[in-house]
Amino acid sequence: MDNRLAADKERVNTWDIIQTLAGLLVFVAVFYSWLFTLSFVNRIVIYQHRDDYKPAVFVVTGAEYYTGGDFGPEWWLTGVVGGGVERFVPNTSNGPWPRNTDDLLRRFPKGTKIDVLYNPDSAAELSQYESLRVLEARPNFWQHEAHSRARLGMRVLLPVPISLIIYIIIRSANCRRRRRQLNQTIQDASVSARP
Repeated sequence: MDNRLAADKERVNTWDIIQTLAGLLVFVAVFYSWLFTLSFVNRIVIYQHRDDYKPAVFVVTGAEYYTGGDFGPEWWLTGVVGGGVERFVPNTSNGPWPRNTDDLLRRFPKGTKIDVLYNPDSAAELSQYESLRVLEARPNFWQHEAHSRARLGMRVLLPVPISLIIYIIIRSANCRRRRRQLNQTIQDASVSARP
């Protein structure tokens, strides 16, 4: 009888640890999803206003580079598009990141013309380090956006429900096991109490 109680206690501790880890998994999933939420929202906003984006030409007039950004350096080009002055975050994936304003202007000298999609009605501020007013008009832009939206959607929308399902299944199994253990303890106590 004592051996069985010791084994049950060990199982209780193991199941409690598993349930705690599953609960922590839910918090990790929430944090992981939150990391991609703002980029996903940008993809949705761009998609909702896709008819408002018109082809235009961005003419570089300057560059800004700040080392004190929230997640490292931030940079953008300033220029004229659609008759107004705008900010544009260029795609720098085909080379190293610029290290200062001069690097940025070497890559995109003043007077450089860049094909863009322009929506003057969108918000002027940078959101998640991108301007939603001026987007680079690369080949297959809308297909790339659809792919990004789907990829980010999976990162934002799937981890929390999946981790919650895992937690609920483990918690439910743990509760059933505890009820069986309690019933067995009551039954054993009533048998041993009989004369």
